[in-house]
Amino acid sequence: MIQHRNDIDGLRAVAVGLVVLFHLDFPVSGGFVGVDVFFVISGYLITAILRDDLASGRYSLLEFYQRRARRILPALAVVLLASTLAALVLLLPSGLRGYGLSLASTGLFASNFYFWSDAGYFAGAAESRPLLHTWSLAVEEQFYLLFPLLLAFFHRHARSGLRLALAALAVGSLLYSEWQLRRAPEGAFYLLPSRAWELLLGSLLAMGSVPRIRNAALRQGLGWLGLAAIVYAACTYTEKTRFPGLAALAPCLGAALLIHSGGDTQVARLLALRPVRFVGLISYSLYLWHWPLIVFYREGLLGDYGLPQRLGLLAASLALAVLSWRYVETPFRQLDRHRWPAARLLPAAVAALLGTVALGALLRIDGLPQRFSPAERAMAAWLDYDRDAQFRAGRCFLSSGGDFRQYDTGLCLAESEDRPDVLLIGDSHAGHLWEGLARQFPEINLQQATASGCLPLLKAEGAARCTKLMRYIFEQHLTRHRPDAILLSALWPGWKLDELVSTVHYLRQYSPRVVVLGPVTGYRIGEHYRVPLPQLLALSQHRQQPELIGQYLSRERLQTDQTMRQRFAAEGLEYVSAIDPLCANAACRTLTPEGVPMQFDHGHLTPDGARWLAGQWRDSGALDF
Repeated sequence: MIQHRNDIDGLRAVAVGLVVLFHLDFPVSGGFVGVDVFFVISGYLITAILRDDLASGRYSLLEFYQRRARRILPALAVVLLASTLAALVLLLPSGLRGYGLSLASTGLFASNFYFWSDAGYFAGAAESRPLLHTWSLAVEEQFYLLFPLLLAFFHRHARSGLRLALAALAVGSLLYSEWQLRRAPEGAFYLLPSRAWELLLGSLLAMGSVPRIRNAALRQGLGWLGLAAIVYAACTYTEKTRFPGLAALAPCLGAALLIHSGGDTQVARLLALRPVRFVGLISYSLYLWHWPLIVFYREGLLGDYGLPQRLGLLAASLALAVLSWRYVETPFRQLDRHRWPAARLLPAAVAALLGTVALGALLRIDGLPQRFSPAERAMAAWLDYDRDAQFRAGRCFLSSGGDFRQYDTGLCLAESEDRPDVLLIGDSHAGHLWEGLARQFPEINLQQATASGCLPLLKAEGAARCTKLMRYIFEQHLTRHRPDAILLSALWPGWKLDELVSTVHYLRQYSPRVVVLGPVTGYRIGEHYRVPLPQLLALSQHRQQPELIGQYLSRERLQTDQTMRQRFAAEGLEYVSAIDPLCANAACRTLTPEGVPMQFDHGHLTPDGARWLAGQWRDSGALDF
């Protein structure tokens, strides 16, 4: 029979600590692996409970789901209620509609499907979704809908083949995860088939598939190795790491080693220290509370997002977690099972979940726009802007999920006999310029080769859509076609400046004129989180705080513009600044003369904004053909 182990509580503390610190932008670049550690722990503990129930003849699906309901639902319900109230106060109609859909999918334990289906380059940023973290709960609950049935089947009909079957499923899931990463990385991240092996790894430990380690010294070493593997992943992985797949082996095997090495090693005693163990006891509530607090603080634009604010959010998360654990989790886990048998508790749980789905569906309908004035709603409506036509998406602009085979060379690279050919190359910050440049410079034939997240550099990096497109343009198209001018535009990172200069020198052999277009203005909170301009415009009007917009202007882009103009002047290369016309006065322009937002998100121009900027370049002579 499974015995409670204090060190596993401590391992939970490590897992949740990594996730929370990662989300609060502390220097734990791979802290997201804490979720994978949770999966291994969960697989081990739940399988051990089911194993004991089967062995003693106490096995009951109703009792199992009743335990899961008492463990998962009460704290989740409180967090969902609090999050919904915050959403009603802080979110614009677009955000509230998205929140409603995520709330409904959370009630069905299907939020991982929702976030997977809504992933994409121009989809709402993941960091703006208050219930994003519920994807991992959905994965677990989907696993536990199927896994108890699998165990019961093998226990009754093929007991000797259970371990082999679990091992085969785990290996198959791991290989599928790695394969899916290359084909559809969002699916690999969010969906059960590519995550099941992590839970099954814990299950294999619980079923005794791994021989016991009797040598004390070896157990000590393996315990330290397990901790080191988790720390290594947490400190060296980044959001650019191809994950999960094979990369998830380090944290998952690390967690498995810590569990399997036993509760009497030096590492186990360290993890069992009372303060560490206490964080493990409140880990579920802490996981539930921390992310909505962070997102609502940022989405509500409630102030700066520096170290003091992040420490404050950490303290608030811990305080709410303690209260939730003490007054919600613990009482429900200690319910009298005679007064609240499974036959009575489960219908109540189902009713609560269906109520959550219904509430989410209501919020999804229109996002309650009456909370805002017509002018505020007009600004916020740009958050729902469909930019496909502006970018010529799927033909001349390849976005997330796009494939180079979709690129229409006949349309995008069509040549003209009576107008100069000008080739625009770059990422989405080139794509958003196409319509504006084409309208303001009708005397040119503007060609387009753009892909999301794709810097127009000789050594192109990133998704296959980017590398294949850049190789085609640089190595095939330009060797056979000589445009009269080449325009390079992107969300330029300062550390790629040397590569950009080298690329410009290389391209000059294929065109008499190569022009680099500088970055446009952008908006962000803290160092990493982008804020859509329409959100700023709507909330600044709603709160009567016009200074709100300037508070979140990205100074980094202004500095990048200065650095680029100095470098290109020194190199004798042509550079056209977008910041000059956008920020000609004391404050940077946020609206066109017709009152349309310059940008529909944190930095991409609206069609009106692109036409205005291209017109400024034309009228000032900064760009001419």
